Amino acid sequence: MDETSLKTRQIDPTFSLFADTVLRPTEAAFTVVDSTWKKLAPFFPYFRIYCVTAGHATLYLKNQKMELNPGNLYFIPSFSIVTATCEDSMSHYWLHFNLDLKTSNYLRLIKPLTAVKATEVDEMVFKLLIENIGNVSPSQKMACSGLATYLFSKFFAIDKIDFEKIRFFNVLKYIEEHLHETITNQQLADIMYLNPNYFSSLFVKKFGLSSKQYIIEQKLTLASKMLLESDKTVKQIAHDLGYNNETYFNKLFRSYTGVTPGKYRQTLQKK
Repeated sequence: MDETSLKTRQIDPTFSLFADTVLRPTEAAFTVVDSTWKKLAPFFPYFRIYCVTAGHATLYLKNQKMELNPGNLYFIPSFSIVTATCEDSMSHYWLHFNLDLKTSNYLRLIKPLTAVKATEVDEMVFKLLIENIGNVSPSQKMACSGLATYLFSKFFAIDKIDFEKIRFFNVLKYIEEHLHETITNQQLADIMYLNPNYFSSLFVKKFGLSSKQYIIEQKLTLASKMLLESDKTVKQIAHDLGYNNETYFNKLFRSYTGVTPGKYRQTLQKK
């Protein structure tokens, strides 16, 4: 077996993580922004891709500052934007999209690039998205999903993959499938046949937060989407995610987003 074939076989398990990815575009357009652009919705629940064609602006995310320049595509994770600045103007194509919970979780295993060079083809893809994004026919919805998936795929580089993280595949899958329950550290450690203390330290080392914090983040991320995409009450959503104490759930949600669940629903539904 030659080196190329061996490398391909080694990579296959990684890419199988995304075999069932469901990407749902919600909005796409071409916009010129100016100094008022700082009025972005904070903790926006969907992912974004920008294609900058002229000008410059700066996005301030929770963990980094992102300079937006012409000729590049940018990937912005959900719940990451704090504010933005644009001294003059910036022209850009943009796409908002949603990912299934499983794929959102796996982005911790394979961290996407934040910026890549744009091509003429990318601009054509955005134009096709804009033409079809509001249509309801099954074929046009399928086309939009495929076009958006193409853009999303450009942010993954083989040499950036941390194969050690792939060991946590079944752990994240278990969390995803049991968000409505109480999940213990012992249960997660058992999945990897590890001592609970060693599992805890390894999880923190690889993901930068404890398994308990990770579970809370995933529950609150799902809660945010449920607040926007369902008519369930805050109490019902809290109960669906294993929180029998609505007051405690409200406190957790506010610490994560800065607002109460009710205020979050009211604010984002106006956007």
